[in-house]
Amino acid sequence: FLEKDVARAAYKGFCKTVMWPVFHNVDQLDHIHAAWNLHTTSSMSSNSSSTGSLNQQSERDPITGTLNNNPSSPDMNVENNNNKVIDWNKMEREYYQAYVAMNREFATVLFSIVGDDDVVWVHDYHLMLLPSFLRTPSDVNPSTKMKIIFFMHIPFPTSQIFRTLPVSTPLLQSMVCADLVGFHAFDHARHFLNATKRLLGIKSYTRTGGMITLLVQDREVVVTMNHVSIEPDKMDQALTHPDTLRMAAEWKAKYADKKIIVGVDICQRLSGGALKMAAFDKLLVDYNLGEKGAVVLIQRCIRQGSREQDEQTTSADMHKMVNEINNKFANNGSGAGGKSIVDYEEVSGLTLNDRVALWLAADVFLLTPIREGLNLMPLEYIYARKNLPAAGVVVVSEFSTCSSLLNGSLKVNPFAALQVADAMEKALSMSVKDMSYRRQRDLLFVSTHPSSQWTRNILSDLDLQVEAPPASSLPRNSSQHNGITGTNGITSSIAKSRSIKKYPDPLLPLDRILDAYNAAERNAGLCKTACRVMIFDYGGTLLNKEKYDIELKKTMSAISGRKPTEKVMEAIRVLSDDPNNIVMVVTGLTKLKMGDTFSEMKNVTLLTSIGLVYRWGKNIQPVESPFAIKPKKLQGSSSFAESVEIHQKVFSDFATKDPPTPAAHTHYKWEFLDNNIDWNAVSEIASKLR
Repeated sequence: FLEKDVARAAYKGFCKTVMWPVFHNVDQLDHIHAAWNLHTTSSMSSNSSSTGSLNQQSERDPITGTLNNNPSSPDMNVENNNNKVIDWNKMEREYYQAYVAMNREFATVLFSIVGDDDVVWVHDYHLMLLPSFLRTPSDVNPSTKMKIIFFMHIPFPTSQIFRTLPVSTPLLQSMVCADLVGFHAFDHARHFLNATKRLLGIKSYTRTGGMITLLVQDREVVVTMNHVSIEPDKMDQALTHPDTLRMAAEWKAKYADKKIIVGVDICQRLSGGALKMAAFDKLLVDYNLGEKGAVVLIQRCIRQGSREQDEQTTSADMHKMVNEINNKFANNGSGAGGKSIVDYEEVSGLTLNDRVALWLAADVFLLTPIREGLNLMPLEYIYARKNLPAAGVVVVSEFSTCSSLLNGSLKVNPFAALQVADAMEKALSMSVKDMSYRRQRDLLFVSTHPSSQWTRNILSDLDLQVEAPPASSLPRNSSQHNGITGTNGITSSIAKSRSIKKYPDPLLPLDRILDAYNAAERNAGLCKTACRVMIFDYGGTLLNKEKYDIELKKTMSAISGRKPTEKVMEAIRVLSDDPNNIVMVVTGLTKLKMGDTFSEMKNVTLLTSIGLVYRWGKNIQPVESPFAIKPKKLQGSSSFAESVEIHQKVFSDFATKDPPTPAAHTHYKWEFLDNNIDWNAVSEIASKLR
């Protein structure tokens, strides 16, 4: 139901060119000038011609379904281009418009299918705006009572990297429109929680039992971390399939006298293929395995066609490094005249039978990504060898999500070539007993968390959210978030340390506000007709939250020079024009910094410098009372020192009054700016007020 041009611009443009690098913690500016965005056609041609034995597959466009034998990127023509940043910004805007259109079209189709009692499960960053469209009432969507799950399958970046996206705020606001937001790893969930706090000002809380929630207006949003494993039933079928057994036997026969290391990666820079080759070269040299011809690396790179320039650049690098390694050891039973010490091939994909055959033949599984979401291939490897005497060993990058799942794996930093080489040598020489012990540490989880169980876990968390009491009935003391828990029982050790923090007050129900507004009859005593007094905080209520200074909200820089939106200003005007209303705006800004914001609204009472300098609204006619303070009119040219002197006189005059003493249990807490006033004397006087 999507137009091909829209789908292509949204998927290959915004999703793969813009979002994918950022969500893998690549800064926008770094990405614009990255090596994968350089023109590499000529270098690819020269490398391809020198590696005729390497199989380069045609790519199938995921949008059109057509084969592309000479892939070239639609993303950006950077050849002879000196305005990369300018072109990039223009391109990004166009791609985002297509991305919005794609998400809106999905929402339109869903509105005709789902009802109030349905659950909509949105998967991954391609449809990140969909929850906001589903939650927004419209003519085609009069009800928004459906339950929404949003699960992110790729990493969520740090808040500093995420905010480099010009549209980071609407993307994040859409995510919190869901009832449940899920991630595969603790780090990803932690980055999301930090982003919501720093960009949106939304804090996280921990319910009794460990559920992490965000309080978004009057809704609770559950944040969960749940892992998914492989499908044991499908794996068992593949393990006994004749094609699998035949291919596994062929691999073992081809390299009968060698130890086999296997690697399967997406053909992209962040998969760490170049780092893998550098570490393998160091293994061959430092441990003399190249001279002995005792080991072989079977490496498969999958070219999906989703990031074509990246794939071209990565392919060129991989071909060059593979050729160098094979040529270096060509006279030692490998390379020319013999079997290559690196068996490298680029493919459009591998079937489950193809992969399982490799897992059965390989002694070591090697994975060295720089950034990666949840990769299930190491889990497949462990399960495939569950009944073999030699369990094999997984060597995995600490930057891969699965490294936090596999306790029995050898974890490495892919940037440290010597460390990776040492881990490979340790894996190749490991005893059968030690391999079996490491396998047992991971096999239980790998075997018992298929997608069906993972789905039940997520829906169970959603049910707990549905059954949870409203925010107004929550206990006043609650554990602040420091860890993430999921129903699979995996809990970060960080969660053991929690500080006590209160839930914020819930929003007032709109119907109760309207009832009170319409029922107001008693005169407020400030003018002849007014029966309603409304006091608004300028920086914390009338202005949108300042996302760049969210941690220092009380500083004046967070609101200085900013004005409310036209919609808010119109609402203030309508309220203040009603003769039954008194509207007051309080701010910590000075009169000078407030400027002419409310100059056209004569009925608005404005209190600047937290009431130190004020302007009565035109409709207010103060009445006398035993404790009333007559306002001292300040001339426009009055200095700050003069205003302080006047108010000190006011407090001095008021000190002669003898108001009733408040009840003993009444306490007052004062917060003030340092205006060189003896505030102790002021508080002693004012604390006598009821």
